[in-house]
Amino acid sequence: MTETFVNINLLPSEFIQAEETRENKPYLYLSSLMVVLLVITPFLFLKQENILKQYVLEEANFSLKEYEKYKPKIKEVEEKINELKEKKKAFRIVMGKRSIWLARLLDIGKTLPSRSIYLTNFSPATGNLEIKGEISLTHMKTAFDDLRNFALRLNKLDYLEEAVVTQCDRDKTKEKLVFAVTLKIKE
Repeated sequence: MTETFVNINLLPSEFIQAEETRENKPYLYLSSLMVVLLVITPFLFLKQENILKQYVLEEANFSLKEYEKYKPKIKEVEEKINELKEKKKAFRIVMGKRSIWLARLLDIGKTLPSRSIYLTNFSPATGNLEIKGEISLTHMKTAFDDLRNFALRLNKLDYLEEAVVTQCDRDKTKEKLVFAVTLKIKE
């Protein structure tokens, strides 16, 4: 007797299908489980991302509350900084003008014809300048020559013009000649 490869099954087809279904049940359960996991996984990631966003939002709200709490102080400090900047700007302008006048005063001092002349007052005004001083009276003629030379030298400076001696009095108690010279400041 030889083995035959022909298999004859006389069972009804419903029974064969039930048998196949029973054999495939573990695969069906496993596939269903995989489908459930595939459906749940994105929701888990979305939930995790939502939790992370909530945490970031809470931190941002906390920072915003802290900022709001210190906002008036920050504005005060910013206003003080702006005031200081304005003062610094004004200070630089004043210092610039003063340094210009200091340089001019030094130039005026260099124009003095002798050591017997002393400047006692220097008053710049709008467009004009008044210089007051004293001259030691060792010789009357020398004192008047020194005053005339001083006025002429002042006219030679680039930023001054029209030097006029407005006062010239003799102080007998101090043996000095007191004078005042008025000038125009060139624009």
